[in-house]
Amino acid sequence: VAGTIVCADLFKPPSSFLDRFDVLVSFGVVEHFTQTAECISALSKFLKPNGLLITNIPNMSGIVGRLQGWLDRSVFNKHVAMTREELRDAHECAGFSILSCEYLPFMNLAVPNINDVPRGTPEHSVKTLIIKGLRAITYCIWGLELVVGPLPPNHVTSPYISCAARKRLDVRS
Repeated sequence: VAGTIVCADLFKPPSSFLDRFDVLVSFGVVEHFTQTAECISALSKFLKPNGLLITNIPNMSGIVGRLQGWLDRSVFNKHVAMTREELRDAHECAGFSILSCEYLPFMNLAVPNINDVPRGTPEHSVKTLIIKGLRAITYCIWGLELVVGPLPPNHVTSPYISCAARKRLDVRS
């Protein structure tokens, strides 16, 4: 697929990108800003009126966040831990109508990473083994779900929060 990569400031986008898109998907962006609603408001400028914003963030308020903080605190510290309700509120404050805001899926313990732990160190080796163990537990849970059906997503075990919201028609960029 042909495309163009644009490197620009989210808060000062090129004017040619304003009110241009029907759908915008954000994977792991808004949780890095303490003023989440301001970040979401900046994203809204890219959308046409009634445009759809899909926002996906790691659930740093649940077990994934606890594991991340334990495995690599510096990675955890780069995030703003928020609940589903806080993510929903931030979208509403930024001028969006919520279509859905949910925890997803039931569990994935392999989400935490150790990117800032120096490679080749004993600490990295031990934490790599722990992550492999967490991945194995996740595969067992997924296997169980194949037998008994999907387990319910929730604020404790779910690794992600996903919000689908529509830019209100009365919101100007």
